[in-house]
Amino acid sequence: MPVIDIPSELRERLGEKGTKAFIEVLEKFEHEIKDSLATKADLKELELKLTEQIDKAKIELIKWVAGMLFVFSTLIVGGIIGMLKL
Repeated sequence: MPVIDIPSELRERLGEKGTKAFIEVLEKFEHEIKDSLATKADLKELELKLTEQIDKAKIELIKWVAGMLFVFSTLIVGGIIGMLKL
């Protein structure tokens, strides 16, 4: 943990107790900021999850497109057969 250097003028104005309290506030603030930052591991995990979701969405899209191609092909073939019977 880095050492917090409080200038002597500020130390004199705050006093010993005030200086210690001020340092505690700064240290607490530092911990809160560090806890809220994303690490490289957090970003890598998020990237993996997003890649997985995109892959699943692609698979679903391919299934729908293949299904629609089958349905439309069946309709076209059925229409041609129906027209030939007339």
